[in-house]
Amino acid sequence: CEMADRAIELLALKPDQPAYVLDLGCGSGLSGESLSDHGYVWLGVDISHSMLSVAVEREVEGDLFHSDLGDGLYFKEGTFDACISISTLQWLTHCDTSSTKPKHRLANLFNSLYKCLKRGSRAIFQLYPTDAKQLELISECAMKAGFVFSMIIDYPNSSKAKKYYIILDSGSVKRFIPKAMTMTDLNEKQKQMYCTEEVDEENPLHRNNQETIKMQQGIDQIQQQAIESHFIHGDKKKKSHLKYPSKKRGIDRFQDKDW
Repeated sequence: CEMADRAIELLALKPDQPAYVLDLGCGSGLSGESLSDHGYVWLGVDISHSMLSVAVEREVEGDLFHSDLGDGLYFKEGTFDACISISTLQWLTHCDTSSTKPKHRLANLFNSLYKCLKRGSRAIFQLYPTDAKQLELISECAMKAGFVFSMIIDYPNSSKAKKYYIILDSGSVKRFIPKAMTMTDLNEKQKQMYCTEEVDEENPLHRNNQETIKMQQGIDQIQQQAIESHFIHGDKKKKSHLKYPSKKRGIDRFQDKDW
């Protein structure tokens, strides 16, 4: 998952050091697979019973929990080294019923997340915001919980490729934040993919790939003039993950025997 890989990059974890990562809105486990590929142990939480069922069938490596993020998290303090969330956070601001209060649900999530993360750790939320008011509400609730709020926008001038990443640091010390990605970076990555692929010189498709690269090189100079990065900055597995293991308090552990 490209967005999960980018979120892991933004975590800026120390290389070759083990970490226990929380995946919020893990769904069928695609983002969890990226965590596994990077060598991290992870635990996923999702509200969708059917999506978690798919994750169980796919035999993902992480632990899975069924829970509504808007009700808060039920893990012990300082359990996780980091947290990622892909395309989930915006749904907490939607009102399905008249009794739904987005601000209250966001506060439940961020307050409990701040507690279960180790101090100095980081959470990355990739999302698709509907408007500026939604981002203001999210930033307000996150900072009230104690997080240092930052945000970067990858590919800001592309209507299709644009991606928003919220960076929450659980500590007063500002940490390194990678720069936003631009279309130039994306084009360079695609060129590297073409160059690293093993090709047959006699295959006509090889010639087509080379022509595509030449065409893209000509387009790059035009795109670069209109591209700027946008940055906003605000000032191993254990059985004892739950704060109240006996009660579980609304959170159900997924096990193969339940299926």
